[in-house]
Amino acid sequence: MEQIFKFVNNLNSGQRAVIIGGFSILFVFLVGLLIYSNIKSNDEKLNYTIASNLTKNQIMLASGQLDAAGIPFAIIGSGDNLTLRTNKENVNIAKIKLVTSEAVTNKHTGWEIFDKSSLGSTNFENNVKYLRATEGELSRSLEALYGVVSATVKIAIPKESVFTERKTDPTASAVLNLKPGITLTPKQIEGIKSFIASAVPNLKPENIKLIDQDGSLLEKSEDDINNIKYQSHEKYKNQIEKDYEAKIIALLEPFIGADKVIARVSVSLNFKNQLIEQEIFEPEGTIRSQQTSESTSNKEDKDKDKAAVPGVQNNIQNPTENANETKSKASAEDTKNVINYEISKKVIKEKDDAYAKVDKIQAAVTFDS
Repeated sequence: MEQIFKFVNNLNSGQRAVIIGGFSILFVFLVGLLIYSNIKSNDEKLNYTIASNLTKNQIMLASGQLDAAGIPFAIIGSGDNLTLRTNKENVNIAKIKLVTSEAVTNKHTGWEIFDKSSLGSTNFENNVKYLRATEGELSRSLEALYGVVSATVKIAIPKESVFTERKTDPTASAVLNLKPGITLTPKQIEGIKSFIASAVPNLKPENIKLIDQDGSLLEKSEDDINNIKYQSHEKYKNQIEKDYEAKIIALLEPFIGADKVIARVSVSLNFKNQLIEQEIFEPEGTIRSQQTSESTSNKEDKDKDKAAVPGVQNNIQNPTENANETKSKASAEDTKNVINYEISKKVIKEKDDAYAKVDKIQAAVTFDS
């Protein structure tokens, strides 16, 4: 160390500057080399995404394409939410390979299924193709919604029957793979069900079931809705009872003393809001329609040989040709009058109100005098 210090001390300022500059350049070179090697190693790592949200079937098709091209890749994820990654050098080539393959483009079979149709196909085969195409197009449309990673729609159309009593409505179900943290609102669920129902004849929205990737129903059942409604009603009822109890205690405490009054209130609430539409007419009522029809008929009968003996032909020639001929005339008149009166009616509609009417209040008060 002493020799190094002596050597440095014997150097002039110019020599010292050259040595310091050389060491500085060497240090910068080493740091740059370290950074470059780090970047190079990162580029060689499989950190660049080729495609995401792929199913297992798509991964199988894509891996075959990449293996054939000699492109290294890695599969990240689980279930039907898989991601393909490769290094920086091959990411663009890998994307081109997948775009031109069936791995990504044909996730669902749509109307393109009819592009390859044969003349010998039967009506049953065409119906099956039509059903598959409808399911595929609906699945593609649902995947375009925000928060939906993948979707699968299945439709069940019953056999047609000539007996109207035996006809059953078609049903449908959809599996929606949602992104983490995404929850569909009741309006979105209703919109999805209406969208599916509008694409299938005679399909009603109530015959459609939606589930998520965990197998849970996305819509609440009627029992759940009634339970939530009951809980909200009870919460509102308890709040009103507490308000009345607080008012009673606040009214009596100045006269009796603090903490010497106990009040309990029970209220009966009516959450039904009735809308009554009534149309009442007088006893005879208002004439809705009136129809009057009159018919008159005239009838004339001629009786020949009335004076002759019955059963014997009269051979006596009368000077007058119509001597034994008598005439009788009859007339008939018929009049019909039909009057329809308006019928009184009363329409009562009920709906649930968020705020109820108080039907009855019961209160009990105890105090320490």
